[in-house]
Formats: sequence, C-alpha cells, structure tokens
Amino acid sequence: MSTKQARVLQTTFSLAGAGLLVLAAAACAPEPGTTSTADGTLQWGSCDEFVKTNNEVAALIGTAPIDKSTAKRMSCATLDVPLDYGKPEGKTIPIAVSKLEAKGNPNGRVVFTNPGGPGLEGRTFPALIESSDMAALGEESTLVGIDVRGTGGSAFIDCAAPELDPSNMPERATLISTIEKSNAKCVDQDPAFFEQLTTQNAAKDLDALRSAMNLSKVDYFGVSWGTELGVEFMSSFPGSVDRVLLDSVSDIRQQSESSLFDVVEATLKFAPNEAAGGTPQEGTAEEDVVVEDDVVIEEDSETADTSMPEISDEALEMMSRFSGQSAKTALICNAYADAADQTLQQQFLQNRIATLGEQGGIRPQHPISLTSDVSICAGWPFAPAQISATKQAGPTLQIVAHASEIVTPLAWAEHAQQQLGGDLLVLKDGNHGSLASGPAATQGAEFLLTGTPMK
Repeated sequence: MSTKQARVLQTTFSLAGAGLLVLAAAACAPEPGTTSTADGTLQWGSCDEFVKTNNEVAALIGTAPIDKSTAKRMSCATLDVPLDYGKPEGKTIPIAVSKLEAKGNPNGRVVFTNPGGPGLEGRTFPALIESSDMAALGEESTLVGIDVRGTGGSAFIDCAAPELDPSNMPERATLISTIEKSNAKCVDQDPAFFEQLTTQNAAKDLDALRSAMNLSKVDYFGVSWGTELGVEFMSSFPGSVDRVLLDSVSDIRQQSESSLFDVVEATLKFAPNEAAGGTPQEGTAEEDVVVEDDVVIEEDSETADTSMPEISDEALEMMSRFSGQSAKTALICNAYADAADQTLQQQFLQNRIATLGEQGGIRPQHPISLTSDVSICAGWPFAPAQISATKQAGPTLQIVAHASEIVTPLAWAEHAQQQLGGDLLVLKDGNHGSLASGPAATQGAEFLLTGTPMK
C-alpha cells in the first residue's frame, strides 16, 4: 500500500470510528446526464453511480450503505452557478445536488439540508436523515442534499497538506512559516476560486438552487457549520425560507478571541479529562480527527494499521473529497476575524490563561486552531467577512443546543437566539449535532412538518 493510500484510509477509518463518515461518504463527480440546462432549470437523473460509490466505501469501512428502496427514490443533478456573484456573466462552477422524494404522502414541502464540517459532502445527508430517528420527515417532505462549493461532487480543488508529527511539532515560527507556505501554495492554484469560497456565496448557491427548482420557499435543516449556512441563508433571503431548524449552532459573531475562549471554557467545565489530555468527550469527535483542516497529523508508524486493503487511485481520489479539507480552511479563514494574525492568536492565548488559569492554555477544539496559539489561517491572503445574522420577518426559527457540549458551546446558541429570535431548546446532553439520533428527534421532524415549536 502506498503512503498516500495509507494516510487517506487511516483518516477515513478514524472518521468512521468517530461516527462521522455516515455524514460524509465518498463523493464522486457529477454523473453524465445530470447537468443543468441553459435556462437554469434542473434536469434530474439517476444517482446510481453516486450510490454505488457511496456503498463501496461503506463496505470498506463497515458503515451502513444506502438501501435499495431509498436509492430508488433518489435523483441527482448539477447546477451551474456564478463563481463570483458580482460578475454574474463570468465564470460558472458546478454544484452537485441530490433529491430524495417523500416516501409516503407528499406534503409539497422541500427541505434543504447540510451536515456541517465545514466541508462535509452533503448529497448523502437526505438518506442518512431517513435512516435516523428523524425519518418521519422524509415520509412527507422532499429532502435535498447539497455539496456546497469546494466539496464533494461540486467544484473542488485539492491541496497537499504539510505533514506534522504532534509528538514533535516544530517551534512556533517554523510552524507558522510552514502553514503560510502551505496556504499560499493552495490558494495560488486558483486565487479567484478560494476568494469566493465563502458562506455568503454558498447561501447564494442555495437560493439559486431554490429558483432552479421553481420553488417559492424551502425549509432548511442544518447541523454544526450547516447552522452558519442556514443563518446566512435565512438572513439574506428571508423571502425564500419558511422553517429553519439548526442543531449545534456555530458562533455567528465569528470573532476569533471570543469563539476560542468559549470553547476552552466549555472544555474545562464539561470535559476536564480531555483538557488534561485524556479521553475525548462523547459527541465531540468532529474536531478530533486525524486530518485537521489542511494539515495531516502523522500517526506513529508503530501503531498505524497496516492491514488496510489496497484501493485504486480513482477510489482514493473520490474518498479524498468526502471531508473537503481545503474548503474547510477557506470557509473558516474567509469568515473569522483575526484568524490570520498569529501575533493576535498568541495574545488571545495569554488572555485565556490570565482569565482561566494555566489550563486555559489548552488547544481550543475549534477548526481555527492548529495549536493553542497558531491558527490554520496563517498567511491567508483574503480579508474575512462575517456572515449576515439579522432577525427577519418570515422564517420560523428553531434552535437546538446541547447543554454540556464543547464543539459548539451552549453560549453560541444563546447568542444566536438573542440576535435572531426564534425558539431555543436545550437538550441535557453533550453530544454535538446529535438531534437526529436523540430523544428529541421526532420533535425536530415535527417542527419541519408542522411548524410546532420544540419543547
């Protein structure tokens, strides 16, 4: 097995073991015959090739495949959207989408979905919702999965990641230089693409898809980073969205210092063993995988699994798309204020220690942070732009938070409700993004079906 194959498979198995790959099965390029027409309306075609690839990966790693009855109701398409919405007549890029028709009695409602990441492939998400405790939603509503720009089967640019040994990290200046060079090399492949890889543009893509599907309004269900996308969508296009369900809300302030402080404070309060280097809290695995953004963390060769099966280069490329690491970096760095300034990152660390004590020096479990005082955005060339987050008449908002989770702390959900309004349900658990597999799942489905607030 090649070194590259081992790394990708090791990452894949780590994600699967954390229960994440069910939200991010391998994505493939758009299938023939599923492209958009010139007038923007969609031509839906077979998802057979996509399902086949997904199920091959599922068999490889031991996760559940998409079953035949679900696959029969799935269709796939691509939509061409402007790379830069400020230049609508300029270059276009493809957005890959899936649609799962209602299983029972259709109610005419369509739910756009996003599983988070940022960067996770989204076309599988409707099938996963149907296999979850929120399955009642798919009985009546049509579920739509979207590979946001930069991910899965949509426009995608892969970047080689620097290899770092967590047990022997370089000194800070060298580490910063390494990340700066890596980011520059990545962006230089297509600066215009990475500059336009923003939550704002992803939301515009959603509204373009709504229009192409000839829908006056859609509902929305987002998890983790998918909540950030949902907030931007409902704030910028309030007339396009009816019911919005957000589970484990991202920090809509998008200020590096306050976001990192909240994460560290929650970790010290709810996961002291993890803060001390012990076992991670259940449900927080999204930030604890082998690949962190555009950095491959090399595992000890003596403990690495060498029994992994050989796979083709073609399958390897498909698998490399499922977690959208380059897109994750761009979506984070194009959003969070001060994330690129490493002097400020060091100051933020000192401020956390001054307030929280020496334990405040742990690395925040946040996609910004590579170490406690170095961010993944070192050298990022584009100025960040925070999302729109304004209370709008029209959309009905339901926020779900988890009382003791540390990936997206409860404080963020409370900030979101204060700024956006809506109803907030706080579940008494610490499991990030777990609404669909928990006791409130049926209430979540009922909210999207009827608008009934969750209690």
